[in-house]
Amino acid sequence: TEIYTLSLHDALPIWKFSHPADRIARSLHTMNEGNLSVRVDAEGTDEMSRIAALIESLRRRLEEERTVRSQWSQDVAHDLRTPVASMKAQLEGMSDGILAPSKDRLDRTIRELGRMEDLIESLEMLMRLESPETKLVPAEIDAEDFSRELFQRFEAQMLRKNIRYSRMIGIETLHADEQLLMRSCGSLLAKAVRHTEDGGHIELRMNVEGTDVFLQGTNSGKPIPPEELPRVFERLYRGEYARNSPGSGLGLTIVDRIARLHGGSVSIASTAKTGTVVTIRVPRLPV
Repeated sequence: TEIYTLSLHDALPIWKFSHPADRIARSLHTMNEGNLSVRVDAEGTDEMSRIAALIESLRRRLEEERTVRSQWSQDVAHDLRTPVASMKAQLEGMSDGILAPSKDRLDRTIRELGRMEDLIESLEMLMRLESPETKLVPAEIDAEDFSRELFQRFEAQMLRKNIRYSRMIGIETLHADEQLLMRSCGSLLAKAVRHTEDGGHIELRMNVEGTDVFLQGTNSGKPIPPEELPRVFERLYRGEYARNSPGSGLGLTIVDRIARLHGGSVSIASTAKTGTVVTIRVPRLPV
């Protein structure tokens, strides 16, 4: 029978392992209880340090997401409260005989209802897009047909404002979820029509560069202030550029999410000289 003697030198690594492990376990328990304010320190062996660093990264991300959710909930409540208060005041005034029922007042109430409907629909869409269960249905899309259908959806609105529309399609096909891509491009074109001045112009370009497809929309009109550009894809952000125009404040957030689901991205630039340019990049082949 062999007898092994455990010296203090041999036991030291065990102490170095167990102490950080206990600390990590306590940190995970604290996070599980809902307290995300306690920092997880990276100590101990290399393996324990890496585990602690990953947990600390997760803690920070969860803390940031909690803050975003809280702010988002407040913003949604505010955006719903405003049209509800407006409709309530109009309807109560007419009911009490203070305001005479008129087509103009009823039309304003209907517009407020439409604003609420748009916000709720956009919220539902964004929730679906952010769900882990959401899966793309990529297929081969005829680029010319896609661009023509997009134009036809907004043809009447552009004619009313005498907007010139041009297409430069440099590809035959692309692979993407057609329904989501049409939703994304439709949202951008709706914004372009809304913010383009009477007699202005809108241009759509589709081309390939390397392994990516680029869909680029350009419209003339008042540029977006430079200080607002970094925030336009944030949820419910409505700067001075869009504050007095209809919309949910989630359109560009949805565009960004759809691009990311495809493994791509979206960017925006806006100057008085070039107009507002929004570029969607998606992989040439399905993700």
